[in-house]
Amino acid sequence: MDKKTLIGVIGLALFLLLWMNVIVPSFPDEVMYKKAPPVASGNLSPTLESSPEPGPTLPTSPTAPSTGPITSTETAAPAPQAPALPVVEKAEETFVTIDTEIFKAVFSSWGGSLVHLESKDHKDLIGSDNAITLLDRASLVVDGKRDPMQSVVSDTDNGKTLTFWNTDRRVIYRFEEPSHFFDITVEPTQERAISLTLPELEPDPSFTKGAITRGNMGGIYHLNPRDDGDNSAAIPTSDLHGHQNLGAPGQLEYAGFRNIYFTTFLEPTEDNGSAHQLQFSVSAEGSNLILGASAQKAFTYRLYAGPVHKPYLYEIDEVKYGPLFNYTGIDFIIHFLLYLLSLYSSLPGVNMGVAILLLTLSVKLVLFPMTLKAQTSMFMMSKIGPELKALQEKYKNDRQQLGVKQMELFRENGVNPMAGCLPMLIQMPVFISLFSTIGEGFILRHAPFFGWITDLSAPDRFAIFNVSIPFLNNGDGTTNLNILVILYMITMLIQQSLMPKATDPQQQQMQKMMKFMMLAFGFILYNYSSGLMVYFVGSNILGMLENTYIRKSVLPAMEKKLENKT
Repeated sequence: MDKKTLIGVIGLALFLLLWMNVIVPSFPDEVMYKKAPPVASGNLSPTLESSPEPGPTLPTSPTAPSTGPITSTETAAPAPQAPALPVVEKAEETFVTIDTEIFKAVFSSWGGSLVHLESKDHKDLIGSDNAITLLDRASLVVDGKRDPMQSVVSDTDNGKTLTFWNTDRRVIYRFEEPSHFFDITVEPTQERAISLTLPELEPDPSFTKGAITRGNMGGIYHLNPRDDGDNSAAIPTSDLHGHQNLGAPGQLEYAGFRNIYFTTFLEPTEDNGSAHQLQFSVSAEGSNLILGASAQKAFTYRLYAGPVHKPYLYEIDEVKYGPLFNYTGIDFIIHFLLYLLSLYSSLPGVNMGVAILLLTLSVKLVLFPMTLKAQTSMFMMSKIGPELKALQEKYKNDRQQLGVKQMELFRENGVNPMAGCLPMLIQMPVFISLFSTIGEGFILRHAPFFGWITDLSAPDRFAIFNVSIPFLNNGDGTTNLNILVILYMITMLIQQSLMPKATDPQQQQMQKMMKFMMLAFGFILYNYSSGLMVYFVGSNILGMLENTYIRKSVLPAMEKKLENKT
């Protein structure tokens, strides 16, 4: 092994050690795409309170809300008398459950707060009939108060309305079918500033420790774009210690929390002209967002609770919700790959694993002309090797003239010395874009392939051993046996061995480095999603078929043509 290759291998080994010991351990818990520094809160109004206050006894003559539609521009006018509602003498907590096509939402009479929220169209675990729980503690608490309130539920043409009221305020929730958004309107008895508290998401039971993704877990906020471009940010869960006051000098678009696949956030509606102040904090129960609003008569927000899924958010408003997706790569490539993946998976009898293989085949077909050009160019380089060596010997003391003569030789024989690098350069943006499409996309959650591969968003986990192997363990004393990663490394070595051997020293070094790099990727991606590994293994097998075809059909024909020419 020459000196340059040895240096490259040592550098690659050091990178691998850094990746596995410094970068990877932070992935499963709180890796985020951008850290938000604290900024001055500015001249934004309310003092935010996060601790619940004991509620007073309800008045003996309660007032009820109107049961008709209520817009956020209404003033807090006295409501009509409630018909035959009993007098509440004690602050006993009662619950109201709203069932829609999308949600099961449970509300408390204390503060009219949301205390439990399930997304009924997504399950918590594979094979389970239980809906995933997104929120499971007091949410949407106004001014930190959990005082007693009365309630009434009414049906609308396309959903339901739940209204809470007492002498301090009225709180109205509006659900429309079918949507992952619902509205909350707060109408204080007197015009004043308010705050709303939103807790972080409950953990996704499907996400297991040890599985590697780029994370995206923590607090999020997005402001109306400003000239400096700093209009969105995310705060890792580990950094939500103490209180961070985040002033909103631009108009607030939304703020909340997200984990790997789900998100909850509050966004002001168009008629909510209040200035806002964001405050992320951590309590004994977990992280919280407290959204402060300046004084006005009514405040209306929309709450989104559901998956970070392109049809639900990105296709509604790419500019507003795009930062939630954290796509990495070239946008048009990402969207085209997502389109193909969605198209293939919609075909009869095609599951997501098969769709990934069809996507792999599509990518290979598009890149085949460049792969063919690269290999035929390497073949021609081997044929002109003796002439190239003669030129190097003849002009060894004249580097400029050697370069001129080499280019003449390449041109005469139709050789492009850079053709071997071209497919790699072309594939790089595709490779990076794939991390956004099949590396961590919500579409892979609970998507099966075959046999033991029942969740393409997780490592394939053919077996789990109660032993901790350095660099490969799950962080809990166990280590997975991931068959797809092993298949990836084996097929990569076979594919490399089938490629034409380079005669140029630089290309030889590149081929050697590629072998080490691909093996290193196997360790780096050992606990990555099995969906990405399906792509890699499929790509390697198709690459082996490409190389075999070129080596047995194309290159012999070229060699015969050269013999006839001479």
